[in-house]
Amino acid sequence: QKKNAAKIEEANRQSDSLFNMYLSAGDEYLTEKSYEAALISYNEALKIKPDNSEAILRLSGVRQKIIKDSIDVVNKRKDDAYTNFVNNGNQFMRLKSYTDARFAYNEALKIKPNDALVKSKIDAIDQQIVNDSLQATTVKNETLYNSYIKAGNDALNNSLYDEAKSDF
Repeated sequence: QKKNAAKIEEANRQSDSLFNMYLSAGDEYLTEKSYEAALISYNEALKIKPDNSEAILRLSGVRQKIIKDSIDVVNKRKDDAYTNFVNNGNQFMRLKSYTDARFAYNEALKIKPNDALVKSKIDAIDQQIVNDSLQATTVKNETLYNSYIKAGNDALNNSLYDEAKSDF
């Protein structure tokens, strides 16, 4: 009986040692963010002691870290895409390519729908289009005005009074 008890005690020590080794290995893998290896180590520990709350807790923690890291990756990609759309919109604005700028800013809004900065940039596009249109009309009117004044002066200098009157 003593021999059997000693064998059982030795088996339990080896089992505990192996269990602790798997937990330690899982902890190291977790520190290195080697989540798959950590999962394997903790699962191996649970094969030795299936109801061990510490091993179950660590296994759950790894799964949560995997989910959190996945969410972080998705959020980083979204942030990068948002930044690229805004930067492209800014570049198109500098080039006065308002249609392309509006498209880029609208794509940024799909990622962050309530972004006041992007909304203000779209409003700025609308204002810039109006300003450019007014400026073009003003330049066109000034050019036309100057051409009539020149034509009127030329007609007046040539004693073409009816034509000068019409031009003026």
